[in-house]
Amino acid sequence: MQASPFPISQLAILSKVPRYQETFEKLLKEASEKSLEEAWANIPLIRKADLRERFPESFGFTREELTEMAAQQKVELERTSGTTEESVELILPEGWWARQEARALSLNQRILNTFEPDPFYDNAPMPPRRVNIVSPACNNDVSFTGVPSCQARTLGRILFVNLSRHPFLWTEEAKKQMLEETLDFEPVFLDVDPVYGMLFADYCRKQMVKIPSLKYIVSSYEYLSRAHRRYMREVFSVPVYNLYGSTETGHLLIEDEAGLVKLVRDNAHLEFFSLPCDEALKECVVTTLTNPYMPLLRYRIGDLLCKREDRYRLMGRLKDSAFTRSGECVPVAWIDDAITISQKILHYQLIQSAEDPCRWRLDYYLRNDRGPLSELEKRLISGNLSTFLGWDFHLEFKETDYIACEPSGKFRLVQARKDAMPAQDYLQP
Repeated sequence: MQASPFPISQLAILSKVPRYQETFEKLLKEASEKSLEEAWANIPLIRKADLRERFPESFGFTREELTEMAAQQKVELERTSGTTEESVELILPEGWWARQEARALSLNQRILNTFEPDPFYDNAPMPPRRVNIVSPACNNDVSFTGVPSCQARTLGRILFVNLSRHPFLWTEEAKKQMLEETLDFEPVFLDVDPVYGMLFADYCRKQMVKIPSLKYIVSSYEYLSRAHRRYMREVFSVPVYNLYGSTETGHLLIEDEAGLVKLVRDNAHLEFFSLPCDEALKECVVTTLTNPYMPLLRYRIGDLLCKREDRYRLMGRLKDSAFTRSGECVPVAWIDDAITISQKILHYQLIQSAEDPCRWRLDYYLRNDRGPLSELEKRLISGNLSTFLGWDFHLEFKETDYIACEPSGKFRLVQARKDAMPAQDYLQP
């Protein structure tokens, strides 16, 4: 028997969850007339807005039931960060995030070799000691308020060292404390948002400090620029691996020890829909496999991948992409390739003018030991971008020590006009 292109096990969920019951009845009716594969392909795709509709009753719970289940430690009630759309409430099994992450990290042999038995998970092999350097609003399923002590910020094998959503405004005292706490904790790896990790690396380089216990870095939470990866690898002399997912779906892809992107098939089933401009450019649609309380069927996560045969490359969020006048998508990855040809740039934001769609501004943050961008570098960057964005593309350069983040504490590398994205919905069957 050939392997099914969709997860058969999830069909039973359709009959039990209120928001999917109408879909289930339609699926059974269509399946009697056509193959199950064709019927599955006609299941409507859903977005974040659909998850907010009639929540939590749409997933079979009342507010009172959820409160009681949380008190009994059966579930964790969380919210998405709200970076791409309005925040969404979530129902997650207790300890779900950690198990999702462990399954993903275990696909990288170098990381798996550092796993240790964890008494909190029946001595199952779990990731080792880490220091977490991300926005306090996006610490997986943990967030802090006020100014908690180092002890209060240490949860098992994880130390959370950052309490600010504005890393470009870290004080010298805050950076010194973060470094001292990290050295004392002796982490095996750093779990970073790429911008926060890059700025922490920048401070460590200026202080000429290494972290002796460090074996690798895992970057997640948002798009990993080539500039971020290159700099962290240079400063800490360890590999940097990209881990991709979302709060509502868990971890979906990870780079293995050779740098190849692997699907985390035990966590979710992924489908790929081609964009009109490029057959290899795909939007990712997710069916989760491990959350019985809030299963997601054919969920548009809003991220792009490039898929050629069995090779994958993460391309950034669809909403963060630029678009040409003819409506062709220019993903974050292509823009990043064009800008990071200069090894002086550590972070940037490419901003489209609200008045003239052909005019853009590149705000960029430089390392302090290589000098300013040369005119040749500027011409190369501008020329590279114009190949994607059009012959009438015009770019202004602005060096800065501060680049603003979103309210969630995450950063957008590309800030295109909101009306630039084509209106048509090309994914819906």
